[in-house]
Amino acid sequence: MSILITGGSGLVGTNLARHLGGQGRKVVIYDVVARVPNFLEELVAKGKVIFERGDILDFSKLLRTLKEHQVTDVVHMASLLSEPESKERPLQFAMVNIQGTMVTLEASRYYGVKRVIYVSTRSIYGEYLPEEGPIKEEFVFRPVAFYGASKCAADLLSRTYRKVYGFDVSAVRITGVYGPAQTYPHPLYNFLKQALDGKEIYQERGGDYLYEFTYVHDVVRGLRLLMDAPSLQHDAYNLATGRQVKLDDVGRAVSMAVPGAKIKIGPGVPEGSIPRAALDITRIKGELGFTPAYGLNEGVKLFADYMKEGRYEDVKKDGNSS
Repeated sequence: MSILITGGSGLVGTNLARHLGGQGRKVVIYDVVARVPNFLEELVAKGKVIFERGDILDFSKLLRTLKEHQVTDVVHMASLLSEPESKERPLQFAMVNIQGTMVTLEASRYYGVKRVIYVSTRSIYGEYLPEEGPIKEEFVFRPVAFYGASKCAADLLSRTYRKVYGFDVSAVRITGVYGPAQTYPHPLYNFLKQALDGKEIYQERGGDYLYEFTYVHDVVRGLRLLMDAPSLQHDAYNLATGRQVKLDDVGRAVSMAVPGAKIKIGPGVPEGSIPRAALDITRIKGELGFTPAYGLNEGVKLFADYMKEGRYEDVKKDGNSS
């Protein structure tokens, strides 16, 4: 079985490729970036992961790649990120996130790919108060800007392909992912990086703001279950921890992982912050047996070890509720 990961040079894609390639599965990364990510250089050099440079909007190139590598399964995660940036470049976000998904689905259907997993996001749900959650897959979409809106449209496209053509495609909605190979701004990553750099962290307010953070290995575990299941009963699955934590909790986890870190966060929530509710993971747990394997403290410690020493542990086989 050959697996193609679009946008595979990002956080989730590189960790998924490293895990699958390390287990002897043929993995092809299809991405517009000019060079192989450092995180995957060794596996690419050994031929365990194949890197193909290509634009997600290039139907012909993508189709040729599917044929050349005899791809049976696609994990589609090529996407532009960030709600603030999407306000500055709405057309570009629409083209990459919506049209790119259409190109991927149509090329996969045309070639005869067995299954497509479309990696969506919690941002499609948008503003939900904590007491309105946990958010089930059937909840109404409330995107706050064009990133979330474009992912909503792509999510709907995947469902329509399943309904109209009987195509084996399902969307998986993730949130707050962190871990090795991360580079983009993120509250947990920012705290950890500043602490490791010996910088004092101070925020006047925000300690009570609720987030849901998912260690990247739990996302990889969930994706493996979705890829390997004989069949998928639903067109969408939430993949997260199902639990929210306060920013204060994040500060404490970072302090445990980096002894001597100086972190002080005032109470309250940031001005203008968007209310969030946790994702409901009942569906993926009931159908596929997924439960999170990494609690916040353990995930932050593993991430800190990687950032400090390059120490990388592979994905756990089993989950727990801790």
